[in-house]
Amino acid sequence: MKLSSFNLLKAGMLLFLSAIVVSGCQDPILVGSELLDDEKINVEVMHDFDIASSTVEGTKVITRSSASKTYRLGEINEPIFGKTAAEMYMKFGFNVSTTPAFTVDATARFDSLVLVLSYDTLATFGQPSGLQHIQVYQLDEAYKSTDTFYSDTKLSYLPTPILDKTIFIKPTDSITILEHGSGKTLKQASQLRLRLDDTFAKTIFDNETLVRDSLFRDFFKGIYITSQSADGNPFMYGFDMSSTALSATNPSNKLIMYYTVSDTVGKAYDFIIDNSVINRYNLEHAGSVVGSFLNNPQLGDSLSFVQGFGGVKTEISFKDLDKANNLLINKAELEVFVADIPGLVNYTATPPQLIATVKNAQDKYEFIEDIARPLSLGTSFVPAFNGVPVRVQNGYKYKMNITNHLKKAFKDPSFSPTLYISVLTESENPNRVAFYGAKHSTYPVKLSIYYTKN
Repeated sequence: MKLSSFNLLKAGMLLFLSAIVVSGCQDPILVGSELLDDEKINVEVMHDFDIASSTVEGTKVITRSSASKTYRLGEINEPIFGKTAAEMYMKFGFNVSTTPAFTVDATARFDSLVLVLSYDTLATFGQPSGLQHIQVYQLDEAYKSTDTFYSDTKLSYLPTPILDKTIFIKPTDSITILEHGSGKTLKQASQLRLRLDDTFAKTIFDNETLVRDSLFRDFFKGIYITSQSADGNPFMYGFDMSSTALSATNPSNKLIMYYTVSDTVGKAYDFIIDNSVINRYNLEHAGSVVGSFLNNPQLGDSLSFVQGFGGVKTEISFKDLDKANNLLINKAELEVFVADIPGLVNYTATPPQLIATVKNAQDKYEFIEDIARPLSLGTSFVPAFNGVPVRVQNGYKYKMNITNHLKKAFKDPSFSPTLYISVLTESENPNRVAFYGAKHSTYPVKLSIYYTKN
């Protein structure tokens, strides 16, 4: 029986991976990545701790907040992490300054209905461009703008698409369009323009009862957009859906109804896109290398993985911290090394910022003290926590200051020191990375505790 190229690659991955497996003062402090020089005189370091690491499933993430900016479409399908796909829901409303004149103008003639979405040119992941099969469906279920929306949101939609088209997407290119009124060519910033089905569009244009925003929203509940690779290349692209880009006065994202009055005068009406845009992420690890690690936690001693979009996290647990309980701790630093493994393509640079979280009593993730404390003071957590990649001879490593996290564990025996590593702003960030595990022979996960010798 012949193996497919995917199965051959996966088998090679697994063979490679299997080869790898072989009372002091505990008050919280704000401590940076370096000790003061005059503190080093009596400082010693302990780093022979028993540590375990593993890959665990992530959780759904909120994909809309006041700070949200980037929304993505597209998909990545690879043997290491499996499939990651991004889809979108959105809905529309009247422009706050005007109502659609075409509903009351007897001379109005329909031309087209076009969805305009402004690219975020820095949000491309995978290839820089690609051929995409895009489908747009009409929602059959309304949603409230005030609700909280998560990455696993699933809304019902009508089965017949109102757009089904294959388009070459290159987010960095500007475009040229014909101005509807004058017929002149206009150069526009990079944007995706989708002409929706005319039959559907006319149900809006010809409906004279849609004279109020509430009636329009009841009639047209919104759309669901999917985008899949049509050329086999891994490609995700993003849109600027910031509050500015969705503003009611001058939006760069909008739904435009083009029409003609008195047989000669071109007109356009801009429906706004409601600021409750939802990104939906489909992450499928079955059959991938990461899926194997999820089903066999013991493999975490060799490798572990982190993935954005609410994907997998790296769990790190400590088995013998008690031996440091009575030390006068100055700093505790966790060190992880980025793994170089066959088949893992770095579509973008190594994630620029990692974070560490713990599970609270409600089984929800929250920042460790070394991140939460600076944030509570209105300052950046990066100088104190670190968590940025550092170039070393054979690749990259991350250092994370977890001093206050461990001091909390020493003060409160009921508090678990187990922590979870993930990427920053994972609701908008598809970055992923592999680490060497806690028992790796050359680059193990390392905890160093610096303390003042009595």
